[in-house]
Amino acid sequence: MRIGQRRFVEWEIFLVAHTIYEKHEEIMWRKYSRQLAAEGIIDTRIQGELGLLVCYELICGLYKQPCSRYLLETLEVGTSSICDGFLREMSNYISIIARLAIQHPEDCHLLNSFAYINYIACSTICANLGRSV
Repeated sequence: MRIGQRRFVEWEIFLVAHTIYEKHEEIMWRKYSRQLAAEGIIDTRIQGELGLLVCYELICGLYKQPCSRYLLETLEVGTSSICDGFLREMSNYISIIARLAIQHPEDCHLLNSFAYINYIACSTICANLGRSV
């Protein structure tokens, strides 16, 4: 806020798919997620790929993003792909895993050794189950 300003400014950032700006944003969020992990923002019991997943969830909440960008990075799909219903559902399940890790860091030792493919597989299975119900 500026000096004397009484109201907060709310920004809306538009991203055009398949442009260099989309790539810049991807790089920026990747660096910021690594920075959050390095600064010790998350519990030290949350490590490895799970720590990265939690960092992307924190970014999602801090910057009011429609969904976590974790899937975009790991699957290397464009931003416009997240509008697809199935990827959005997968992202919701990834967010649930991250929130559970934040709420129960004492149990994260079981998940710290998982690779990204384990989280992708889990969210895919849950999204498929959700569609078949």
